[in-house]
Formats: sequence, structure tokens, C-alpha cells
Amino acid sequence: MKLVLKVLFVNMLCIMIFSIIYINIAKDNFMTQHNTLPEYIDCLLESITIQAGVGISTIYPVTSFGKLIIMIQQILLICTNAITLYLFVTV
Repeated sequence: MKLVLKVLFVNMLCIMIFSIIYINIAKDNFMTQHNTLPEYIDCLLESITIQAGVGISTIYPVTSFGKLIIMIQQILLICTNAITLYLFVTV
């Protein structure tokens, strides 16, 4: 059970870190579906949908840098279980 909580913690940490990153770079790198600048709630939703593997969001990257940041979060999502096992499981 402790491992499950640690995996949950790592995922929540990724969500919070990337939502903060998204809001800080949003001005030049992201737009909403209505061609407005995203608010924090939009960035949090983006981070949650990526981390959950849903892939549908209300904001989208408009620069290569924005796309790169999203790809980094997606790669971390793919590796989350392996990273968590490496960090928390002792052999």
C-alpha cells in the first residue's frame, strides 16, 4: 500500500510542477481554444489531462518550446512507474 501512495504522490507532484511551468510560460507558448491566454485553472487542467493520459485539453502549444514541455511531461508519465519503483523500492 505504501508503494501505491508513493506513486500517487509522484503523479500529483508532476501535475503541480507542470501546471506551474505551464502558467509561467503560457504568455508566449500557449493559447486556449478561444484564442485567449490560459489562466491557472486551464494550465492545471492541461497538466492533469496529460498526466492521466487522456490527451484532450482546452489549451494547446503554439511554439516549439511549448510542445517540448508537453512532450517532457508525457515522457515522465510513461516513465512514472519505473521512476517510482527505482526511487522507493529497495531490493
